[in-house]
Amino acid sequence: MKSDIHRRNFVIAMGGAGMAISGRVCAQNKRNLARAGVANFVNGDASIADSNMSQPLTSGTVVMQGQVIETGANGEVHIVFDDGGLLALRPSSRVQIEHVQIIGAFSDSLTMTLLRGAMRSITGWVGKFDRNNYQLRAATATVGIRGTDHEVAIIAAGEERGGEIPGVHNWVHEGGTTLENAGGSMDVEPGHAAWAPHNGQAPQAHQGIPAYLLRRKSAHEGRINAHAQHITEHIERRMQRRGMIKPGETLQDAQRRHRALQANPEHQRPDAAAEQEKPKPAGHNNPKANRHPHR
Repeated sequence: MKSDIHRRNFVIAMGGAGMAISGRVCAQNKRNLARAGVANFVNGDASIADSNMSQPLTSGTVVMQGQVIETGANGEVHIVFDDGGLLALRPSSRVQIEHVQIIGAFSDSLTMTLLRGAMRSITGWVGKFDRNNYQLRAATATVGIRGTDHEVAIIAAGEERGGEIPGVHNWVHEGGTTLENAGGSMDVEPGHAAWAPHNGQAPQAHQGIPAYLLRRKSAHEGRINAHAQHITEHIERRMQRRGMIKPGETLQDAQRRHRALQANPEHQRPDAAAEQEKPKPAGHNNPKANRHPHR
């Protein structure tokens, strides 16, 4: 009888230990996911999904690599990325964060895929040091950037209304983009728009900004414009927090330093400058402090 009790207690103890280990593994897996940013504004119907589940999206939700954000007919979502950039997802739209690395390095990168609808993107420091590090895919086209505030809309064939042209449309507010598909590429300058046909023909310029693109603006445009107006401040504040720039330095200082390092690649890796500027942990330069690490 006594041995049965001991056996039962052992099984219970092992079960508890197993649950504890499982919990730690789940927590570790969550930490291993790449964080993109935070949804700081959600209006109307919106959801966030990964390979396991879909759930309503609320303000304050952390957005991770691989997740899909979707809005209903009355929905709009603004995501502030950890590099200071902003994604505004329009109503009846769907976007996936395909890849993200925002760790405070010159080589940080971001790739998104607009699956349906429209969005506005204001880039953070990703793309400010190497434009190839930012990419937006949309149907049959890709959009590259040059320090940009721009909009992208997909109009599917058969779903066009009121003079709309099926294709991927790109409209630039500030900076510049390159709209590219299988047929060629086109640079789009501020105040201009272009579109890439779904059939693979080369992108073409719009004559002015079509009314059907202007109609995709929302009642919350003021929030987006306010972020755009202070984008450099948003970026520099986060760069200081990550140790990419010192107090008093600017984004332009970091860009100049990056260009100098690129011109002399044997001198130092681009990311190493940021690493050198990060505060060192206590005992970093004290050999005695690291003599007996915790086990």
